Amino acid sequence: MKAILSLFALLLVAEPAHAEEMKDYRARTIYFLLIDRFNPHTPYSPYVDPEYPDATNSVNCFVEVCTQEQQWRSYWGGDILGLIQKLDYLHDLGISAVWVTPLMENVRAYEGGTGYGTGYHGYWVQNYDRVNAHFGDWQVVGELSRELHARDMRYIEDLTLNHSNPLDNHVFGRLYRSVDADQVLVDSYEDDFGLGPIRAYKHFQSDPRCQQAEMESDAYWSYWQLHHCLLADLSGYDQHNGIIADYLVNAGRRWMRGGADDFRLDAVKFPFPEFIARFTNTIIAYAQQLGRSAPYFVGEWSGGGSSVAVMRTPRNSLAPRGSIRCCSSGSRLSTVAMTGKGPLSTTMTRCARSCAFRNLVSKRLNGIAAWISPAYC
Repeated sequence: MKAILSLFALLLVAEPAHAEEMKDYRARTIYFLLIDRFNPHTPYSPYVDPEYPDATNSVNCFVEVCTQEQQWRSYWGGDILGLIQKLDYLHDLGISAVWVTPLMENVRAYEGGTGYGTGYHGYWVQNYDRVNAHFGDWQVVGELSRELHARDMRYIEDLTLNHSNPLDNHVFGRLYRSVDADQVLVDSYEDDFGLGPIRAYKHFQSDPRCQQAEMESDAYWSYWQLHHCLLADLSGYDQHNGIIADYLVNAGRRWMRGGADDFRLDAVKFPFPEFIARFTNTIIAYAQQLGRSAPYFVGEWSGGGSSVAVMRTPRNSLAPRGSIRCCSSGSRLSTVAMTGKGPLSTTMTRCARSCAFRNLVSKRLNGIAAWISPAYC
């Protein structure tokens, strides 16, 4: 008994040294912001693309009342420098993590007539290697990371692993790579050959199951439909293509080098599950190579769906060991529900309604992420 008490006392003494590393992410207050609409840097001087000047509003909608649709669908001028100038404000609010919409280069033009406008929101990426010039550059991304860390705040970068940009307008699914040059990786959604035996994008629309999916909400899609049918009219990646998979994983590495601590994975229920497992494992290992704590991942699981997704906590995660974070907690959720510590049985009760999750917990799979359809129960 004396030996046990001594060991217990040792653990109590040792724990504070790892308190910050093991801090439950639920203890943090996360502030989500759409960078273009948050705050323009002072003095106001928004970026204007020399090739597409009409993509930026000609008036300052932060101080003037803008009522036209084109004004709302154009860039307003919020940027990374503007965010940095507001970090003290966020810190005073008690914010300890900032989730930023995708900062990667998006489609550049204003697309009129269809209601699409610009990619001011960040979710129509055309180059993951380059920062959207409307928001800044790699130097200012690094400055954002340093300024956040100086205030004990973490930087959550939003990342689209499911799709690039619309297949029927703008650049029609064109995808670039390289920071300094517009090196085309994929020409378009329709012309996505040349990267091996598997096309760059998913092409299953002629399958009756995808035709059925077009008629109903993805909340009711089957497991197969979720991972093969397209989300809206977006060019959905086929992550079974090794070059595409490598490109996306390398994007995660690049943004971690740039300063990101954690990742919010957009539309996480649509990419092939084994790719998400590879991505999370690789990025965790890469963080260790950089001498940094493991990133925290949270996935958007909107509208429900037939599959149950869980993400197990790595040993050096910020969440308590043995905890499980759910990527789905019932239907009609606009974002992920994150669960925390507790025995597996408790977490299971919080997170899932199907026997698929019970099977997953009972088998104690070692992957960082796993998707199991209720049909397998």
